Amino acid sequence: MDGRADPRTPIRSADEGAVEADPSNRTPGPAAAGTTVTFPYQQKRFLHARNPNGALAYVPQGTPAGATLPIVVFLHGMNADGQVHPWFGPPYGDLRKVVEPLFSSGKVQPFILAAPTHTRQANAAAVMWPAFDLADFVDATEIALDGVAHVDRSQLIVVATSGGGCNPTGGILGAGVRGAKPNVVVAIDTCVDDRVIPEFATLAEATELRLYWQRGWVRPISELARACEHCNIEEIDGFPSKTNAHLAIVPEAMRRALTTILPATTD
Repeated sequence: MDGRADPRTPIRSADEGAVEADPSNRTPGPAAAGTTVTFPYQQKRFLHARNPNGALAYVPQGTPAGATLPIVVFLHGMNADGQVHPWFGPPYGDLRKVVEPLFSSGKVQPFILAAPTHTRQANAAAVMWPAFDLADFVDATEIALDGVAHVDRSQLIVVATSGGGCNPTGGILGAGVRGAKPNVVVAIDTCVDDRVIPEFATLAEATELRLYWQRGWVRPISELARACEHCNIEEIDGFPSKTNAHLAIVPEAMRRALTTILPATTD
């Protein structure tokens, strides 16, 4: 938190209803079936002054109150248009509606999906998410959920798409993520170049690292594979023609990664 008094207090929607502290803080996109909470997070660092609550957390439908769940933190990519909560409504789609069927079909165990927003100086991939502190964001998420659910810090997954993995000193490659010691880091169609390849290799020595990519963006994937022997690298293809594969890969990679990382448990 930035410590500044802020009327943009957490707001919650559940079962497609909403109770809002401020009409400018409308829940992003059509609400999914679970509970969504938005809350301020590092507003001065990551967002413009005009922006509402920058962070969001989603708890799946049917979760018992106060349940302790794994957490998946999602870092979006470059945000030149200054959208708040990208990937939780138009134009990219709503990740809540990607993960909810995984819960309801029994493919994955319930987890908290949480995401900050970066709008301030977010038009250059190489400087996205400067000094992002994963542990601090998880703490802020727990406080904002206010008993709706609790975070199981022994099951911490962080996902980044595009520019979320392009800053060699920020985002998923920064010290603030490494220091939190996530169980798994998932990179979805991020940068692969001389700046970040060594950082991916170092990261993969300390934690499980999964990288998903598509051929529409030409990058030296073979060089990454040679440099990063511990990286789990997977190509995703088969997207329909005229589809923006850089966007389409995100929900598909989320499905593949989460069903492997957080499979549903049986009693």
